[in-house]
Amino acid sequence: MDASTGVLPMRRDATHLPFQMPIEYSHFHQVGVRPPLYFFERALADLAFRCGRPAPEVKGVRTERPEDSEMAWLVTCVVRGGEVAPVSEEFTIDVMERTWLDGMIRPVAGAPHPDTAHQLHHLEYLLHHTQTQQDRARERCDLQEDEIVTLRAQLAAAQADLASERKKRLAARRRASRLKAKVASLEALTAQMEATIEELEDDGEDLRKENEALLSDDDDYEEEDFDMEPDTRMRPSSTMKMRSPSH
Repeated sequence: MDASTGVLPMRRDATHLPFQMPIEYSHFHQVGVRPPLYFFERALADLAFRCGRPAPEVKGVRTERPEDSEMAWLVTCVVRGGEVAPVSEEFTIDVMERTWLDGMIRPVAGAPHPDTAHQLHHLEYLLHHTQTQQDRARERCDLQEDEIVTLRAQLAAAQADLASERKKRLAARRRASRLKAKVASLEALTAQMEATIEELEDDGEDLRKENEALLSDDDDYEEEDFDMEPDTRMRPSSTMKMRSPSH
């Protein structure tokens, strides 16, 4: 049953009703046969006549509503099929109303207003379309929020990595500066040691030359001494003579 109109869906027979027990109708009315005629009866009877169908029948019974178990009237409008060719099937419309009279005057859903029906349908479509777009926008917003949260986490991690890399680069620069200063100091020390080595080599060369000169002088002196050395060998008699006074 439509909650907005109170009309049950069209059915072919009683097996489609939302009731388990067989229905025994207590009220019966044939449309367009006897007064008083309700506002829909004349049009419905004229339509049935034009379609070659018998006069529609309206019957009802007091029963419980399935949704809330309250007592209400089940009013059924039956439009039987044509008895001669072209033969047509019958159709049935069920409505639930609080009274038999309410069910009688509204066996079918109310006709839309001739001026505002299309506008209402258009507004309903726009409302549905807007709600659909709103739901999709919410889904996109949720996805974007998740992406933003993920990007923020990635950004925080990237910033932490950047800070760490900056610290490492600064430490590397400081170490490079210290190494450059140490290299410069070692280069200066090396240059100083090379200069000292050169001086020592020069001094060594001078000493070697002086030594060679001294050695050559010594050799010459020894040769001269050897040539001028007198004969110091003494005769034995003279030696004995020289030793005798001591006795």
